[in-house]
Amino acid sequence: AGLNLPGTLRPGAQAWLGSRDEGALAEGCARLGVPFLGGFGLGRGAARLLRLPRDWRRLNAAVRELKIEVVHLHRSDDQLLARLGRARRRRFLVVRTWHRDPARLSGPLLREAAKSCDAFCCVAREHEALLRERTGKPCQYLFPGVDTELFLPRARPLEAEAPLRL
Repeated sequence: AGLNLPGTLRPGAQAWLGSRDEGALAEGCARLGVPFLGGFGLGRGAARLLRLPRDWRRLNAAVRELKIEVVHLHRSDDQLLARLGRARRRRFLVVRTWHRDPARLSGPLLREAAKSCDAFCCVAREHEALLRERTGKPCQYLFPGVDTELFLPRARPLEAEAPLRL
């Protein structure tokens, strides 16, 4: 994504998608031959707290076995898991993609969220500038994300579902 994080651009680097074992993502990875790292419970609320110890062990095992250098995540729940996974030693970098407006978070909450990330990806141009300014961390707009200057919501729902693309 143009973030140019140290030690992550070596030839032969491999990407793994990680998530729960079930669902369209796992099926799409299997169909397309994309390496998939399942085995996470994840979840929200109390379910997240109950699954957190097992997910923490799973993440640490995967980092060790697969020599994972960067964990890219999309949700605050996932960020909590990554933060715990590297609590003792910073064995991997954490990159978070923001799908929602980070300006909705209070300044102290955004700074706290930024502490456990090494870089950010954004799906809106204005989010990139805001995150770079408020956190001082590397940040990159992902084209073609959702450029809110050009985005117009669809007036009617899709008639046919598009095929899954990874």
